[in-house]
Amino acid sequence: GGVSNLSFAFRGNNAVREAMHSAFLYHAIRAGMDMGIVNPQMVKIYSEIEPELLQRVEDVILCRRADAAERLTEYAQQVRATAQTEPQVPDAWRTGTLAERIGHAMLKGVADYIEQDALEGYEALGTPMAVIDTLLMPAMERVGTLFGEGKMFLPQVVKTARVMKRAVAALTPYIEQGSAQTPHNAGKVLIATVKGDVHDIGKNIVAVVMACNGYEIKDLGVMVESQRIVEEAVAWGADCICLSGLITPSLDEMAHVCEELERRALRLPVIIGGATTSDLHTAVKIAPVYSGLVIHSPNASRNSQILAQLLGPDGQLYADKVRADQQALRSDYLRAERTRNLIPIVEVRKARKGAAPHLPVEPLHPGRMVFPDFDVADAEPYIDWSFFFAAWGLKGRYPEILDHPEKGAEARKVFADAEALLARIRDERLLTLQAAVGIFPARAEGDDIWITDQKGRERRLAMLRNQTRGEENRSLADCIAPHSDWIGCFAVTAGIGLRELCEKFRAEGDDYGAIMAKLLADRLTEAFAEAVHTFVRRQMWGYETGEPLTPQQTVRGQYRGRRMAFGYPASPDHSLKREVFDLLSVEMTTGMKLTENYMIDPGEALCGLMFADADYFSVGTIDTKQLLDYARRRGMEVEEIKKLIPNNI
Repeated sequence: GGVSNLSFAFRGNNAVREAMHSAFLYHAIRAGMDMGIVNPQMVKIYSEIEPELLQRVEDVILCRRADAAERLTEYAQQVRATAQTEPQVPDAWRTGTLAERIGHAMLKGVADYIEQDALEGYEALGTPMAVIDTLLMPAMERVGTLFGEGKMFLPQVVKTARVMKRAVAALTPYIEQGSAQTPHNAGKVLIATVKGDVHDIGKNIVAVVMACNGYEIKDLGVMVESQRIVEEAVAWGADCICLSGLITPSLDEMAHVCEELERRALRLPVIIGGATTSDLHTAVKIAPVYSGLVIHSPNASRNSQILAQLLGPDGQLYADKVRADQQALRSDYLRAERTRNLIPIVEVRKARKGAAPHLPVEPLHPGRMVFPDFDVADAEPYIDWSFFFAAWGLKGRYPEILDHPEKGAEARKVFADAEALLARIRDERLLTLQAAVGIFPARAEGDDIWITDQKGRERRLAMLRNQTRGEENRSLADCIAPHSDWIGCFAVTAGIGLRELCEKFRAEGDDYGAIMAKLLADRLTEAFAEAVHTFVRRQMWGYETGEPLTPQQTVRGQYRGRRMAFGYPASPDHSLKREVFDLLSVEMTTGMKLTENYMIDPGEALCGLMFADADYFSVGTIDTKQLLDYARRRGMEVEEIKKLIPNNI
């Protein structure tokens, strides 16, 4: 309160007031403040406070000097006197040359003046192509270089792309219709998310980063058939195809694209990326089906580096090296296959017979429940922001990352943008959160979980068991008793309305806003799942009693029981979503749909099981006998199972 009153005494001197608010907030958070009421207009980036002013402000806040208030008052008077005598230059960078102004706008992501600067360039240079080639592209290439060197962060790159789009849009009316002139580009890249996969955050980020590096991009979107990908690439004259996918079935779809290229005797290079892809899988499963080059890219910045080498003067040497590295990976893999250390499935199952039995907990309210429109404000406290920053390439724990010496300034900017958009999503109801949950009678038999639906019919959910020597060799079936037990099922999404929101952003040339919306929907989905799980544990199942956990404790998993989503290590088979969708009548009661490859549409969704007692673990690699047995229990062909869980075979 004393600091607030002193700050008010400096009304009219915003530099001092902003410094006081910012420094006070910074030190209060570090001291463990539980809640703060903040005027965001009075808060500036802590690291950007002028050093002498910061020292005097902190003297007041931290009571470091007896004359701290007097010294700060003296400084404030100096600032006011200087402000009265010096002319104000609101945007000093606007006094630079045209190239300097455009370079600054691109580097800082400032779009306020870019249209008028682009048109000024057109007047000075005579053609829109000259503006693009001599002013815009050099600035874009500088951004791409800085990003590749790790000197710029992904959010800054995406903002730069937004500035570039607005500049080109301003010049578009002046580009001659049908002119042979085209903007300078480093190559033509076709990009798509493969058939059966609806995720596109990674694809969109890659497209933006590659555009910043001078590549012309044709984005086919999501759920794209292999034949269409190849036909569009040939018709457009693409120099490279980039394939994206998040789920394990996407790996087979990527192979199908390469098989289609091989069938047509084409040799277009293919770059693949996504959460389930790897150098090893590319070398062992995809590269052998194609005579052309297939390269795995681990992140957005690598795509441009790969293409720069591949399409450069030493492209053949680079291709030869990639093929040699892939052959070495294949050889190492085959050698490891012959010596891998798995316990036979029969022995593993015998050893588990003496495991401690799980004690069933009868629920207070068994059956189904639907959440048709969950309030965003009730899910918001459960957001794990650390994963949000990681998605932007800003790895670090929240809130510590906000004060990181290198990443902190950008993290604070992104966080402010995220909070602003989240407030819009909440207040304008731009996204709808929907869920279906239920608790059903269950029993375990071997590695199977049998669930009784509301009509009294039993459904088998076959589970896999870990076989790795030295590990606990668990199966999720161990978390259910042989008789009279219960299991929870869930399907949640925060993605209803996201497609329309992203399309609106893109129509405005705002890729940054579209990507931000996707990432927030992802985080809201996880947060929503935590909120729903909390409700199930306390209100439906009833085994969690006493003082409610804080959202922070919940996010850290400090509760009894676990929710296991399909596709994750303990239950890697996505096809089990079909059983849960039918149990909960998800497609009849919510806006979620299941694709033929068992992806949920919208992609910002989770589906799985809830256990009263369980721990996270990984199934890992399984042997041929368990594979055959699992296929029999699932009622599927072995080859189909191999496609569903390729990373476990």
